[in-house]
Amino acid sequence: MAGEIHWRVPSMRSDEAAQLFIEHARATRRDLAIRASDLHVAHICKRLDGIPLAIEMAAAQVAFRSVVEVAAALDAHLALAMPGHRAVTPRHRTLRATLDWSYGLLASQDQIFLARASVFSGNWTDEAAQAICAEDSVDVSVCVSRLVRASLVITIASGDYSRYRLTETVRQYAHEKLLARNELAATRDRHLDHYLAGAEADHYQSGRQYSDWQSQQESTIDNLRVPADQMLGMSGEGFKYAQVRLSPARLSHCMRWLGACRRAHEIATDYACRREAFGRLLVDHEGVGFMLAENLIDLKQSELMIDWCAGVLDTGSLGTAESSMAKVSVSEALMRVADRCVQVMGGTGVSTETIVEQAFREIRAFRIYDGPTEVHKWSLARKIKRDWKAARG
Repeated sequence: MAGEIHWRVPSMRSDEAAQLFIEHARATRRDLAIRASDLHVAHICKRLDGIPLAIEMAAAQVAFRSVVEVAAALDAHLALAMPGHRAVTPRHRTLRATLDWSYGLLASQDQIFLARASVFSGNWTDEAAQAICAEDSVDVSVCVSRLVRASLVITIASGDYSRYRLTETVRQYAHEKLLARNELAATRDRHLDHYLAGAEADHYQSGRQYSDWQSQQESTIDNLRVPADQMLGMSGEGFKYAQVRLSPARLSHCMRWLGACRRAHEIATDYACRREAFGRLLVDHEGVGFMLAENLIDLKQSELMIDWCAGVLDTGSLGTAESSMAKVSVSEALMRVADRCVQVMGGTGVSTETIVEQAFREIRAFRIYDGPTEVHKWSLARKIKRDWKAARG
C-alpha cells in the first residue's frame, strides 16, 4: 500500500534457506531423497529471495511433483508476475507471485475456504470454521488438511483440540480473494453471529469446566475485536463518544429505580395502614410514621434531581457533573427508601410476597454500576478544584 511503512524481515542465508526447504519438503514426503546441496533446491531458494514463507509454500508442492518440476513451475510463474506499483520492492513481488502460484494450484473448495478464513483475526477451531466457512457444501476438515500441507494454514496444539491460524501475509492475501468473491459481508455476518453467541452464552460453571471455558475464551478474544475498517468514529475517541450517552443512561436508571421505589413505598404504606401492633396501626407509631415521612422526602428530592438534570441535558449540554450529582443523590436516597420499606414491613419485607424484597436486593447494585458513588464524588471534587483555580486566573 502506498505510504505504508514495512518492517523488512531479513532473508535467510542460502544454507539456512536450503535446509528450511528440505525440512518442509520431507514433512510432506518422508521418502524424499534430496540434500541441501541439490542445485534445484538452491535455485528455488535463490528465486524466492530467501523469504521463509515463500520457501515453505514452495516446499509444500513437493508432495505433488518433483523438485525439478517445482523449480520449473516457479520460474515460469515468476517470469509472468507483473511488476506492479513502482513502490513495491522486488522482494514483495516475489512473495506475491509465490502466493498467486500456490493459490492457483489449490482445489476450488480450498480457495473458497482460504478466502473465508481471512475473517478470523486470531486462531480458530473446527467448530468455528464449520459455522463460518462451510457454506456451499465446503468440506472444512478436508480443506484445512490440504491447506496445512500446502503451508498456507498453521496448526496450533491447544490442549485436547487443535486450533488453526493464517500468517498475516496469507490472511491479507486471502482477504483480497474474499473481496473479489463479493462474500465479505456475508462471511463477516456469520463470524459475528458465531462469536457473539459464544460470548453471550451462559457459562456459570465451576472447577475444571470453568477453567476450560476461560482458556477457550482467552484464545478467541482476537475474534471478538471490531476490525479497523468497521470502526465507527475516530480512533481513540471511544470514551468521548460514550460520554454523550452516559449521562442520559444514568438518568434513565435513576428514573427506573424511582418508579420501583415509589411502588415499594406504596406497598409499605398500605401495610403500615392495615397492620396493627400494640393496639394501634403501625403508621400511628412514631418510629414507623417517621420512616414513611422520610421516604416521601427522599422520593421528592430524587424526582427534583432527575427533573433538574434532564433540563440540563435538554439544552444540549453533556451534563457530566450534573448527572454525577443526580446519580449519587438518587441512588443513595432510593437505597434508604428501599431499606425503610423492608424495616416497616418486617419479615414480610424480606419475603417474596411483594416486590419490596426484590427492589431492596437489586437497588444495592445501583450504587455501584454507572460509576460507584465514591468515583462520582471524586470526580466532582476534581471539578471543584479546577473551578477554584479557574476563578483565580
